Amino acid sequence: EKASERGKGYTEDVLVKVIVEKAKKYKENLKTSNELDLLSLRSFFAISFILQKTTINVLDFGGGAGSHYHFLKKFSDVKAKIKWHVVETQLMVDECKKNNLESNELKFFSNIDSAIKNIDKFDLVYANSSLPYTDKPNMYLEELLKVNTDLLYFTRMPLNENGKENIVGLQVTKLSAHGEGEIPKELNIEDKLIKHPFTVMSKENVENVINKYGDIELIIKEEKNAYTTKKGNFDNFGYIVKK
Repeated sequence: EKASERGKGYTEDVLVKVIVEKAKKYKENLKTSNELDLLSLRSFFAISFILQKTTINVLDFGGGAGSHYHFLKKFSDVKAKIKWHVVETQLMVDECKKNNLESNELKFFSNIDSAIKNIDKFDLVYANSSLPYTDKPNMYLEELLKVNTDLLYFTRMPLNENGKENIVGLQVTKLSAHGEGEIPKELNIEDKLIKHPFTVMSKENVENVINKYGDIELIIKEEKNAYTTKKGNFDNFGYIVKK
């Protein structure tokens, strides 16, 4: 609560507008570009598990304005029927719908329950750098693990390896660092610093919860010292979970 008082993070209106406008540019640029950054490799890794399916149902938790979906459409020759459901903040959902980013395949929801309502089973639950920025990361972790799915991929999660304590911090980033590319000039928005509350969850607790619902197939050691706090530096981790 104290961290939230000092930083709005993803509930800040200007940040949402920049992310959505960048996503629109990203979608258009993908039509003519074959460039791929290292961060996008996570998405490529995630969708590689499901490309052979005739129907692809994905729950994308914290998926922004749908860039992961557009990445799938660009870099795979998938002929499957797709339902890509993004769970985001209400502010992000409203902005995406306002900008007509929804389609027959891509939909936006403000909570997990509404996102899973009309789908019997998901092929993939994908959470890329989203759980740490929620107000109750342990609760959302368990909610995602309860979803009827074959596979879950959690990535870019800072974890505390030295105890059962969750550590809350306040991250400071540039507005321009969010989303793909530079801030679109037509927005007339100057770059500035954005403050985000984040949580470094206990690695032991995370794995105990995962093991209640599925099997950890792979633990990926990602960026070292990705998050710095007064209580130490914490590495990012990724998990492939099968149910």
